[in-house]
Amino acid sequence: MFPLPDHVLLPHFPTPYRIFEPRYCELIRDLLDQDPNDRWVTVPQLEEGWQEHYFSTPPFYPTATLARLLRCRITGDQYLVAMEGVARCQLKEVSSTHMYRLATCHPLDDDPVESNVLENTREAISQSVMSLAATLGKQAQGLSQLVKESPQSDAFVYRVASIVLSDAESRRQVLESNSPLTRAEQVLHETAKLINRVDSLIGKERKPS
Repeated sequence: MFPLPDHVLLPHFPTPYRIFEPRYCELIRDLLDQDPNDRWVTVPQLEEGWQEHYFSTPPFYPTATLARLLRCRITGDQYLVAMEGVARCQLKEVSSTHMYRLATCHPLDDDPVESNVLENTREAISQSVMSLAATLGKQAQGLSQLVKESPQSDAFVYRVASIVLSDAESRRQVLESNSPLTRAEQVLHETAKLINRVDSLIGKERKPS
């Protein structure tokens, strides 16, 4: 485990990290000793009050994302890595003889939902992303790339969430929900809020002084 405060990794979005603590440097070295297909790691979010126990075993939220180490670059005594989440999971900590912590990982299944409603919500997200990308222009290369992908997948919703949800609490709500429809509705709502903020800022910049 690579637990972090104020951060929630979502599936299907490569995320960079700078590893410098000795215990997590050991974790990366051990992962690099594995076959590339077996370099599994989880990045759970630490719970409130983690500051008092950070260098021991602070509690973490058990719902997390199972991820794979994609790339690693060594710079001095630090590791610059990229991890991509694969699936939601439930963690249960087990004893460890390493400097880093270990846990068993159990996959979480989604609840069944009405497919037509889910498809319509995902399509609405896609249209919102297109609108936002058009408004931002060159500043929205990542969003423009998302528009080229099919919206009818969990991966699309998670990738949009990774871009538009900046705070850990909102991300955790998406991750902890067992309903694909609830996740999509939250992402649609947050995307709409972001569009309104962008439109407001652009409107102020264009307003004659």
